[in-house]
Amino acid sequence: MPCMAEDDHTVFRPAEQGGGPETPGPAEQPIEIPGVQITGRLGEGGMAVVYEGLDEGFSPPRRVAVKVMGASLSADPEFRARFEQEASLVADFRHDNIVHVYASGEVNGEKYLVMEYLSGGVLADKLEEGSLPTDDAIRIALAMAGALDYSHSRGIVHRDFKPGNVLFTAEGKPVLSDFGVAKVTTRKDAALTRHASVIGAARYMAPEQELGEEVTDRADVYSWGLTLFEMLDGDPLPSKLRQIHGTELQSALASQLLGAPESVSTLLSRCLSVDPAGRPSAAECEATLKPLTRDGHHGAPTEVNHAAAAPAGRRWLLPGILGLSALIAVGWLVSGLIGQEPEPAPSPVDVGDATVQTQPDPGIDVPVNARPASAALYLD
Repeated sequence: MPCMAEDDHTVFRPAEQGGGPETPGPAEQPIEIPGVQITGRLGEGGMAVVYEGLDEGFSPPRRVAVKVMGASLSADPEFRARFEQEASLVADFRHDNIVHVYASGEVNGEKYLVMEYLSGGVLADKLEEGSLPTDDAIRIALAMAGALDYSHSRGIVHRDFKPGNVLFTAEGKPVLSDFGVAKVTTRKDAALTRHASVIGAARYMAPEQELGEEVTDRADVYSWGLTLFEMLDGDPLPSKLRQIHGTELQSALASQLLGAPESVSTLLSRCLSVDPAGRPSAAECEATLKPLTRDGHHGAPTEVNHAAAAPAGRRWLLPGILGLSALIAVGWLVSGLIGQEPEPAPSPVDVGDATVQTQPDPGIDVPVNARPASAALYLD
């Protein structure tokens, strides 16, 4: 049961991360795709080469990434089927955090995908520099949980979730890529399991994957948990922590991840359960992390209390209470002054033909907390 190694996948290095794409030389003849001009080479792996290109069907031309499977692999029925599956699966996806596939086809025996160009780097590269700020780690994990939930709800298990398959747009939005080894749970295709019953990157593989057993969407959740731990800690989960489970693992994670909320350690201990049935769904992971962000999508945790709007018939209750409180306070103040020598009443001020009274006439009623007829008050 061969295991697909990490370098079996394309290494993507956008221009902003590595000094720009390589310009194809005279001896190198990249694939000629109608309507797409190849402008450089971004990277390659064991299965494909990725080029930078311009989609000339737009004005101005749109930057795209072109993933090309070599002719030798295209001749292999299994690899060909996987490449075609990735094109058909992702082309139907409509999710902001899953890479967009614009077109696919074949030229001179070479299969290709025209995809969204992602210039913001790769999560794997960012982790080489150490851990991420807690807010950023939670933001990225939240987006990826949403992407996995979307995929799982359509019967697709990614099977190769890892930092190397999380890319970023120029604005920093995380995007899940590479569905080349995805499993469609709604059907059984012997052609796609014949040579690869163990598939994925070993460091981020769920225990059942390592054993070549049947995998479900909970395998992706295990890989997602390992990735979140690495974002928070800076290093992959230590092997010693893989040997403990339950409350013991939860306590160990809480001690290891001192800057993370307790709910994150609790969630991770469930995601890293050996038993797939003990792991939460991607939707549960998303629901757990969402309250830790500013607006449910990104930013630092914050607490915002929203008071419920009062019913229409009670909107004047609060001002009435405040007015009553004011009267009580005035009464207390007046009672405190009882027994003191009264100050002499101020003399009228002579202003010629008119007299100005400096205190209200005792016979005039001064309303407290009166509401003008035209006033309107809305409580949020």
